[in-house]
Amino acid sequence: TQSTWGGLSLPSSDVDFVVLNAPHPPLQLLDELRERLSSESMHVHAIPAAKVPVIKFQTTRSPLMGDVCFEVSSATRSVELVREYLRQYPLARMLILIVKTLVRQGRMHNAHDGGLSSYAITLLVVSFLRMKERGPGAPSDPHTAGMLLVQFLWFFATNDLTQAFTPSGPRPVADKPQGTNPFGPPRLEVRDPLDASNDVTRGCSR
Repeated sequence: TQSTWGGLSLPSSDVDFVVLNAPHPPLQLLDELRERLSSESMHVHAIPAAKVPVIKFQTTRSPLMGDVCFEVSSATRSVELVREYLRQYPLARMLILIVKTLVRQGRMHNAHDGGLSSYAITLLVVSFLRMKERGPGAPSDPHTAGMLLVQFLWFFATNDLTQAFTPSGPRPVADKPQGTNPFGPPRLEVRDPLDASNDVTRGCSR
């Protein structure tokens, strides 16, 4: 996944698995895998109604936790995308790891429970660095990392969320279409560079 291959995993991070080209439909595989993992004395929680059906598991013999989903064809492309962002923005890894740590400490890291996914955090950090660009590249001096972190936290803590964020396109921010969430307060919107119609924070409510 993006975190593992991009060097963005925390010691307490889950391990994410994606099964591709499986011989059965995802929901059938979900049931079969749930039974198999349960028989191995693992704690298992299946979420078949999620946008991407997923099984969450935790082993009883170690603190290892993980997610398994099926036929997410964009998984390999997103890994390459994150790698490219880390090459372009040297400070991104440091900021992403710190933000992930803060989000996890606040128990807001589970996207299936209204939290922020690692991918969403990565896109937010890269969008922010794009906004802070000076000249041809983003800041790369490690002495600026602390200041960038403070600016990142302040920006999103005080942002009115009337714009959507994305690292792709000519600008890292874009006005939301009129009528977006007309009956509720503005919410965070982060568009997937691989699919502009996919808001990776759609389920974020915390």
